[in-house]
Amino acid sequence: MVLWILYFFIFAAEGIIFLLYASALFKSKHPKYLCVLLAIALYGILFLLSFVNSMVINGIAFIICNFLYLILAYNIKWQTALFHAAIASSVSFIAELIIVGIVPYRITFPFLDMSSSQVWLAAVLTKLVYFFIMLLLIHLWSKAGRTTIRFDKSWFMLIATPAVSIFIMYTLAILHSKVSIPKTLDVMISISSILLLALNLIIWEINNYIQNKSMEMTDLRLSLQKESDTLNYYKMLIRQDENQAQLIHDIKNHFQSIAILNNNGESEKVAEYIDCITNSAAFKKTARICSHELLNTILCRYLNLCDQSGISFHADIRNDSVSFLKEDDITSLFCNLLDNAMEAASQIPDAGIELSVSRKENTAFSMITIQNSCRQTPFPDKSNRLVSTKKDPLLHGYGIRIIERIVKKYEGETEYYYSQDDHTFHTIITLKNPV
Repeated sequence: MVLWILYFFIFAAEGIIFLLYASALFKSKHPKYLCVLLAIALYGILFLLSFVNSMVINGIAFIICNFLYLILAYNIKWQTALFHAAIASSVSFIAELIIVGIVPYRITFPFLDMSSSQVWLAAVLTKLVYFFIMLLLIHLWSKAGRTTIRFDKSWFMLIATPAVSIFIMYTLAILHSKVSIPKTLDVMISISSILLLALNLIIWEINNYIQNKSMEMTDLRLSLQKESDTLNYYKMLIRQDENQAQLIHDIKNHFQSIAILNNNGESEKVAEYIDCITNSAAFKKTARICSHELLNTILCRYLNLCDQSGISFHADIRNDSVSFLKEDDITSLFCNLLDNAMEAASQIPDAGIELSVSRKENTAFSMITIQNSCRQTPFPDKSNRLVSTKKDPLLHGYGIRIIERIVKKYEGETEYYYSQDDHTFHTIITLKNPV
């Protein structure tokens, strides 16, 4: 029974370490829980095969199971999967050889007293060395740009944790070989060694979680800064429109000034005056799509972008349908909606985007619907989880999160669906006027 527990511990530790190693290096095909279930299934097979007591069979099975895990769970080529599976097998074997060399008793588990903490100390030491070497390999691949984990100076503090743990476990192993230890204390040492290994794995996972959250917060701050800059840009365009209206209003005065200069025979100054007016930004053409100044400016910009990209753009914005939205929310909501629509519709022949905003009669709700061309469904796994097509994985999902944050703020709802018949993606948003 104790032998079963020991082998279960060994393969559970190896499975967790290899899962952390793979997730740090490669992009997963599936949600994390599916990767964990796959690892449990494959390492469960290894656990059962360990009772065959054949080093050759166990070694080959270890490589095959790690290879299958990598090829099934991550977006990598089979050659890369085979290479890293062989690396993991080699590192595990090297870790056992290191412990055989430094621990003052043989690490042949079936022939040891399984009730002794010696075998548990040796097992934990082996997995700590395995974990330490795998961390070094992750850092090595990171220098070549092959990892999804960002490393900084704090990594050296992280790598010190298994190193210190190895020293502590080695000290306990030496002490155990020199001093007779009571049975109760022997069991406590075994449990403490297992907990120490678990603590190392937990610290690594917590570090990854903190790093991911830090990157998300950084990207969100950049997104918010971009929204602020975009809002200022649109306000500048509104001021430009106001300047245009003022210039047109003053056109009579300009004609009078030109007439005076012409009567005085100052032809050069007349030419300069006319040139100054005609080159003024106030004379740039602007379209009128809706009555809301900020939203109109935003839509005019995307109308021009769609024209440049060969995408037809139609908008139907009813009066007072978004008047209750704050300016920064209007900017964030419509810019992200239209950015996503343009991204999906780009490089598609005869692509189009249709935007409609209206108020439901006799209610406090406004409805935003946007329909855009889309080559293929953004729900590849037949779920409601949208998948971004952006090349940079760090940018995935932030536009959707911003949209959902605003919808939640106004107690609204969001619905997405894809029409296979005409290859269009539909977004329907309902927002509530808080007044």
